Amino acid sequence: MNAPERREVILDAAKRVFAERGYQAGMGEVAAASGVRRTVLYHYFPTKKDLYVAVVEAQVAKLLLRMAPTFGTDGGPDERMRQKLSAIVDFVEEDPDAWDIVCATTPGSDDSEVRAMQREIRGIVRTGVVDFLRDSPDAGMLEELDFEKPVAVALFEITAGGLISVTRWWRRHPEVSRADIEEALFAGLWLGARSAYLGDTSLLSIAKPGERAALGRGGASGSEPAGRAAAN
Repeated sequence: MNAPERREVILDAAKRVFAERGYQAGMGEVAAASGVRRTVLYHYFPTKKDLYVAVVEAQVAKLLLRMAPTFGTDGGPDERMRQKLSAIVDFVEEDPDAWDIVCATTPGSDDSEVRAMQREIRGIVRTGVVDFLRDSPDAGMLEELDFEKPVAVALFEITAGGLISVTRWWRRHPEVSRADIEEALFAGLWLGARSAYLGDTSLLSIAKPGERAALGRGGASGSEPAGRAAAN
């Protein structure tokens, strides 16, 4: 086994150990799971934090690779979102430990630096939600929303948190079909978010002050907000 292959073996074992035990797991546990001596483990990763960071980065890279084919595809925003959600469900099914690592839902740590890093990982999930929302014919209008405002950030957290919670719940209830989970995610996360950001004028406080009037008219196109159009 060459060095890159051994490193991958260690990362895969560490992923399983950290997913089950969190950052509190010891390097000895990872060495045992990897089938290598501690000296070999420390050769590749001088500290446990170095190892943990490498594991997180590897899982995020896997998720992005899984998501990559869903960007720039044909179809409307709803169809593209279904493709993205399906790719996420694929990832959850294929590697639930990796999903836990990506979403920073492994057991906690008393290390303040690691907690900060986990918050950063959750921020990556939030960024993904923003990208999803921007993948729409109405993306020009979304550019006018102030994503730094607390209300907007909170809405992103709700969306990302919903995705994480539903997928974790599904793992405890495998009798529920994948099709039902995907439909629930689509209806609960995407349709709700699209309505909130593209049509519901009650959320105009998220917009930058100079753009609220345009948003109230349904954006630059002057089209009627989705929620009001449906009511008519």
